[in-house]
Amino acid sequence: MSSRTLRRRGADDDGAVVIEMVLIVPLIVMLLLAIAEFGFAFRDSNTLSSATRSGARVASNLADERWADFAALESVRAAVAGTDSVQVEMVVIYNAPADGAVPTACLTGSVAGVCNHYDASDFASLTAANFGNQTDTFCGGGAADSAWCPTSRNRGTDLVGVYIESRHDSLTGLLGTNFITLTDEAIMRLEPAQ
Repeated sequence: MSSRTLRRRGADDDGAVVIEMVLIVPLIVMLLLAIAEFGFAFRDSNTLSSATRSGARVASNLADERWADFAALESVRAAVAGTDSVQVEMVVIYNAPADGAVPTACLTGSVAGVCNHYDASDFASLTAANFGNQTDTFCGGGAADSAWCPTSRNRGTDLVGVYIESRHDSLTGLLGTNFITLTDEAIMRLEPAQ
């Protein structure tokens, strides 16, 4: 083969290379965006898991102290602070049954003697003043945690559960929707009195 034949063949391949590039580059870009999207969702899932465990630890340690729920919510807030992509939609602090499942009724509202349900606006705006006086031995007067009052919890025997539902907004839209819902729960035994 002469060099002229090789050159001519190389020149003819230029069009094929462009077509191959036009077909392959979008697939590679989509693959990279999907990897990034799932990476961000995984990071948010880990953040949510850490926040849930943190809230459960605080609720377990404070057990029957008056501001146990408030401190647990503050712990969750601190764990998700600085992460704009984790948008907490709901926090449920509940008296966990042996199997640890969140009582279904608690997913829509507080249930007396069973759980306290905090929606996104509660989570963002509740302050210590919404939880009554720290020295109170009861939950009344419209306190945010009055359905399952912390002072009625039994140290060493009750299990406290923290369930969090969060929204992860899609960065690329490759998940098929504009967001996915992430949930996590943690269950711990209330610490016995010292």
